[in-house]
Amino acid sequence: MVPGTNPDIWITDLERLQQHLLECGKTIGDDEFVLNILYKISPEYESTAEKFLRLIEEGTKITYTKVRKSIKSKYERLLLHGKVKEGKVHNHDSDEEDNDNDKALNTGCRLHFENNLKENVGTVEK
Repeated sequence: MVPGTNPDIWITDLERLQQHLLECGKTIGDDEFVLNILYKISPEYESTAEKFLRLIEEGTKITYTKVRKSIKSKYERLLLHGKVKEGKVHNHDSDEEDNDNDKALNTGCRLHFENNLKENVGTVEK
């Protein structure tokens, strides 16, 4: 996540990627999805992420909904104190993260397609 951007929009983008991967036959479970959010969230939300990671280490089941609500609440507090700007959706000076997400999606779909071809036809030439 690009620092200073709206985490709710970023999480929605991750949900979209998760759905695309599901359409390609790759499943990302809720636990893995939550961990992905917690490990990749920008530094402004580090304390929130660390709190949830500690709970997970202690064996507490953490829901995606609870994580998202907590991050959204933190974003609203940051807005209130002027730490982030409302409406900042994406830092277009740095598209590296979006490119990484697109690469992961394309690789996942390509591999799923190739595996289906191998199962149904035989070998796949590159």
